[in-house]
This record gives sequence, structure tokens and C-alpha cells, in this order.
Amino acid sequence: MTSLCAPRKPMHHEHCFGCGTKNPSGLHLKLAQDGPDAVAGTFVLRSDLQGPPEIGHGGVLALALDEAMSLLIHVRGTTARTAALAIEYHAPAPVGARLEVRASLVSMAGSRLYIQGSVFRADRPRPLATGTATFVAIGGDAP
Repeated sequence: MTSLCAPRKPMHHEHCFGCGTKNPSGLHLKLAQDGPDAVAGTFVLRSDLQGPPEIGHGGVLALALDEAMSLLIHVRGTTARTAALAIEYHAPAPVGARLEVRASLVSMAGSRLYIQGSVFRADRPRPLATGTATFVAIGGDAP
């Protein structure tokens, strides 16, 4: 599979809730390209992101997956928006854990891009959550 355009830095903007460095309540997800069709990165599951006591809120894991999938498309030079997102949870994510997020391009068809991703504890191989998403390319150069 070939890249759509020249790669860009895997970050939307500095105030983005997922990847922004200047959003005090954001995830501060740090991603890097992992080949032409994949990204990988990490964030720490802070205590203010918990749902059940000492367990990360499931919506935070969904957000991390959506962000990584979206940034994969961004670094490929395409502007797209999430059309569908499906998440499967496999194990709880403990507060304080360093989590690794990965996303890879599965296929493209017309303006649709199909992405898969996973969230792991950085120190364990079993995924905490996996997901698939459909994005629709909208054109333009929006962040």
C-alpha cells in the first residue's frame, strides 16, 4: 500500500484533547509513525481518567483508539472524520499504567478508510481493548 501524501507530524494541534501538549486535562498521547501505514504511541492513565475506582474509564480507551486512528490518517496527508467506531474491551486498564496505543490501515475504498487499533499496558502483550473504525475523507487541509 502506498502513502497518500508526504507524512506530517502525528499531532492535530496543541490544544487537542487527545494529543495536544497544551491541554491540561487532555491525554497527552504521544504518537510516532510505525511504518507508512501504522502509528504507535503512549500515554499514562491518570487518576482523573478513571471510571470504576482505580480503573480507567472505558471511554478514555475509546478516545485513545479514535485519536491514534485519526492521527494515522493525518500523517498520511488525508483530512478525514470518524464515521463509525467499534470497541471491544478485554481487560481493565489500571490507573497509573503507561498504555501503548497502536493503529494501522486495513484498507481504503473510495473516500472511506478502514483502520484497526489496540490499547495495551506497555509492560504486557495482551490487549486491553481493540477497535475498528471507518473514516471518511473530507478533503481540504483541516487539522
